[in-house]
Amino acid sequence: MFCKNSSLATTYGKETTDTVGSWIKAGFVSGPFDQPPLPNFRVNSLLMIPQADKIRPVLNTSLPEGKSLNNNVEESKLEKVFMSSARSFGYSVMRAGKNALMTKFDMKDAYKQVPARLNDLRLQGFYWLGKFF
Repeated sequence: MFCKNSSLATTYGKETTDTVGSWIKAGFVSGPFDQPPLPNFRVNSLLMIPQADKIRPVLNTSLPEGKSLNNNVEESKLEKVFMSSARSFGYSVMRAGKNALMTKFDMKDAYKQVPARLNDLRLQGFYWLGKFF
């Protein structure tokens, strides 16, 4: 099923194309492909969210109603994630002790750094300028 891009795509086409290009260069996105690159490839709606200094493209995985990617997620199997406070983080560092290893996510690209199962990559596609990504 192909969902048409938001009307904002027409307004912010150049910015969206630039962002998709930067995603490809950074390795967040594969493509462009003339045909769906994987069996059972899902094409999600691509929305443009205007922000103060840029346009942020976002995949809408909640459509179509009743048949969306999100409709296939069992909430009971989801790990609950909460934002940590600075105080809680500080206590965690103290508990971990000297020589503990730690890592961080770059919040600018936070969602693009969360690993996905290889079997789920086919569910995260979108269509832009006549190409599949």
